[in-house]
Amino acid sequence: MEKIISPIIPLYVMIPVTAILLIAIIYNLLKNRQAIRRKLFMTIRMIIVLALIFCVNLRIMTPYKETKVNTKNLDVLFVVDNTLSMWADDGLHGNSRMEDVQDTCGRIMESLKGANFGVVQFDNYGQILAPFTQDTTLVEDAFDTMKEPDPDYATGTSLETAYDPMEELLRSSSSKEDRKTVVFFLSDGESNQTESGSDTGEDFSSLADMIDDGAVIGFGTEDGSTMRVNGEYIKDEDGERAVSKLDEDSLKSLADELGIDYLYSSDTEHIDNKTGSILKIVEDIISDSDLVTYADTYYVFLYPLMLMLIIEIYMVMRKRTV
Repeated sequence: MEKIISPIIPLYVMIPVTAILLIAIIYNLLKNRQAIRRKLFMTIRMIIVLALIFCVNLRIMTPYKETKVNTKNLDVLFVVDNTLSMWADDGLHGNSRMEDVQDTCGRIMESLKGANFGVVQFDNYGQILAPFTQDTTLVEDAFDTMKEPDPDYATGTSLETAYDPMEELLRSSSSKEDRKTVVFFLSDGESNQTESGSDTGEDFSSLADMIDDGAVIGFGTEDGSTMRVNGEYIKDEDGERAVSKLDEDSLKSLADELGIDYLYSSDTEHIDNKTGSILKIVEDIISDSDLVTYADTYYVFLYPLMLMLIIEIYMVMRKRTV
């Protein structure tokens, strides 16, 4: 493995600045040839200091080990309802339902470290925000992209819009050898449809064979709450503040179709028990990573740089006292 550099100040800035300073130092030496001998020692000191500063800025890094990664043979799919009702403010501790969703997903990710995580969002339509990945930063960024929908275009919750992207990622996971697939479906279940059941034009039971475990998690309350977008309350057809209510019947029906449990978002103990039971069906895999850990070595140049600065201070003080 070769050394690498990671400059603090970009080289396209540092090289010209260093060259200008070097030219200035040499010019100062040569402009009075009679004083060259007297100035030579000072010039050498200044060039050494400049070279050391340049080396520190290069931030030369050396590889010292190839990392071992503890992974799990587990794909975890978050399916998140991002319709208007999910921004109702009857979450825990004054949160919106969506804020509770993000907190719940963060808790699950912490419990299932080493798994691959994927994110599907659905509102008027479903979309994959993150394919299965171990890059948790990418997954967190996917959650950060979920914003309040425009009430002029929002059509309400229709769980069936999540079907196609769910199927795509579940088929991707099931095609992998020796993988376990877990789904967490997070929604308030409130529907813009009038028929009973889980409001699924698609039969989600066709996905059950590709799911090993997971849960449908309900958000909101039976009493319901108002919704605000950009600080403005959403109004119903009568001009009154619209109220969104948790529809547990719809979510329980969906859980039955998927072959997983239904849990309520505030029941953190049951959610923790669920992630604990999932850990029992997966294996830890210790594997070599393509990533190499690099160690900073710039401090090696700091010691002589400090010494040179001490010498320079001493020379200045000595000159003043003479």
